[in-house]
Formats: sequence, C-alpha cells, structure tokens
Amino acid sequence: MDFSNNVYRLSCPVQNYDWGARKKDGAAPFIPSLLGIDAGEDEPYAELWMGAHPKSPAKVVVDGGEEVPLNEAIQNSTAEILGPSLTSNGYEDLPFLMKILSCERALSIQAHPDKDLAARLHEKDPEHYPDKNHKPELAIALTSFSALCQFRPAEEIYRDLKRFDSLSTFFSQAVENYSEDCQKERWIKAAYKKIFDASQEEISGVLGVLGTELKRTKEPSSADQCFQFLSESYPGDRGVLSAYFLNYLELEPGQAFAMAANEPHAYLQGTILECMANSDNVVRAGLTGKYVDSETLLSMLSYQGTVPRVQTGETVEEGERRYRFPVPDFQVEEWCHNFGDKKRYSSGGAVSLLVVLSGQAELRTPEGKNLASTGGVYLWPGALDEIEVFY
Repeated sequence: MDFSNNVYRLSCPVQNYDWGARKKDGAAPFIPSLLGIDAGEDEPYAELWMGAHPKSPAKVVVDGGEEVPLNEAIQNSTAEILGPSLTSNGYEDLPFLMKILSCERALSIQAHPDKDLAARLHEKDPEHYPDKNHKPELAIALTSFSALCQFRPAEEIYRDLKRFDSLSTFFSQAVENYSEDCQKERWIKAAYKKIFDASQEEISGVLGVLGTELKRTKEPSSADQCFQFLSESYPGDRGVLSAYFLNYLELEPGQAFAMAANEPHAYLQGTILECMANSDNVVRAGLTGKYVDSETLLSMLSYQGTVPRVQTGETVEEGERRYRFPVPDFQVEEWCHNFGDKKRYSSGGAVSLLVVLSGQAELRTPEGKNLASTGGVYLWPGALDEIEVFY
C-alpha cells in the first residue's frame, strides 16, 4: 500500500487501569468525552495510546475501512511511514509513543531507565521490562494537574523530617547526619533508602503516628496534604513517605515538565498529553499492586535535590507552540487557530501523529480532503512532504 500521498485516521486503544478517571456527578471523564463515547458507570479511563508499541498498537484505517496495526504497517512500509530523515538515521520503528493520561489517584513511585540500563534489565527480566529502550517523558497539562517529580533540595527534606516526632524518630540517623557541609546527594540517598529497608511493622507504625500528628496540624504544608492524599488511596504503603522527599508540582493547562532517565516521579491527579520514547519500561517502588523493584530503583536514581523546570513551550508563530525535550525521539507542537485560517506544514521528512483536542479542521493532501474532528487521531507519514490545514 502507498502511504506517501495522504494522512490516515488511527483507531487508538484505551487503557482502563484502576487509577484512571471515572464518571463523577454524571460528568464523563476526559478521555470518553474527547472520543465522544459513553462512559461506563464505574469504568476507569486511564490512557489513550497513540503509537505503535507492540503491547497495544493503534490501528491504521485504510481503504474500505480495514484496520491494520500500526506496527505492522510500519514493518511493511517503513520508508514511507517513518520518512527519510528517520530511516537514514537507522530507525526501523516509530521512535515515540503519545498518550492522553487521566488519573484521579496516584500512579506508582517510579523512574525510567536510560538505554544501557534498559538493555540490561530487558535481558535479565523481559517479563517486567519488555523492551530495550529508554523512556524519557514530556508531560503537558490539559487540565489542572498535580505530580511528584525529582528529589527536593536536601535542606527542605531535612526541615520536614524534623517537624514531626514520628519522622525525626524514623529517620533518626539521617537527621543526626545532616549538616550544611554534608554531601547532599549521598545524604538524600541514605535517607530515602530507609523507607525501603524498614520492615512493614516499622512502616505501619510511623504512618499511624504521623497521621495522628497531622490531624493536630493547623496549617498543613503541601507535602503534608500530599501525604494525606496518598494515604487515602494507599493506606499502609511505604511509598506515601515519598511525599516528603519529592517536589510537589501543580500545573495549569499548557504548562509542562520533562522527566529524564533515572528521575523519580509519580502522577497524582488530572489529565496530561504525554509523549515519550517508544518504551514501556517502568521501575516501580511503591503505590502500586504491580511488580516492585526497589533495589533497582534505589541504585539507578539521580539524587540531585533540585526544583523541576516547568515550561510553557516556545512560540513558533501566533497560535503555535513547540515543546522540546533534549532527546532525538520526539517533540510536541500545539496548533491553535481561528475558524477560516489556512496553514501549510512540512513533515521535515519525519512521521507525525496528529490529535484533535477541540474543534475541527480539514487536512488537505494530494489524495484529497480529510475532515478531522475532536477526538480524531491521524497518521501523517514522513514521505508526505506537506499538508494544508484549513481551520
């Protein structure tokens, strides 16, 4: 089949993980609202996958309505779909996976491996680490969104551990070892390791006492509130203590942050557009019923205590923004124009995926006109040099 002259609609799978958003007060969650489908009464809508990952590939709608898995289509028409700028650099698969992620309770405390570690983990344990690729992520808020991301500066962690008797007792060695002159990364690592070395009895004890202390706190901090939020969904889970170690972020629509390899994070509430390298490698160590690998997590993490950079993208021209991440796998652009506007875009010789978040537009190619409406997802093959978009 010739993929060089047109764009193609994609049928994209929805993942119904338990932490996903559910219907509330009769209002449908973000993903079914976007797709225009009925939401089940207690069905969680967690992720819309737009990509070619073999675990759950999108399907290309071709002539006659036949649906072909995108990974198979790429295998059969690699040069046309990926485009010359990717194939000339050795790419044989779609290098990125795009998702809409919507959660109402926290995802696991996790990090993603770099390429070297991913290859080793996959060889050692392919069941839990299903591919050899790294997984840098870019998260762009579509609604108000909260997350934990990267370790806080050591002095902030220390101050919080000192505030409550339960924490200063549990982390007594870390509290005693802290000084302005201590090696901060080593100190954070030793303090955080205590969470995963402790017995479940110790964890239950500190969580119970801390919960009681927080009830007497008149002005809880953002870390205190995050701890209480996590405790409601994951009572007794040692991962809830991460609320005092990781930065708490609140994003508004259009704001974004990037997650490099080996950085701890956990998404808490809200909806994002997420773009990442084409991988499903996740190293988890709390707030989950899935496989936990705390030993690997502790050994791989970067313990630099720093505040994450929140970005709003760079203006390309009026109505268009570009979100970059310093990896070659992907970038994300937002196009927002008025009715009647007309724009011409170049592929740059690389494949793109287009998702319509609101409104509609007409995508014009050498083969004709394609009406793209809210919720539509489209494959723009790299061999198709240009498209015209009529808003």
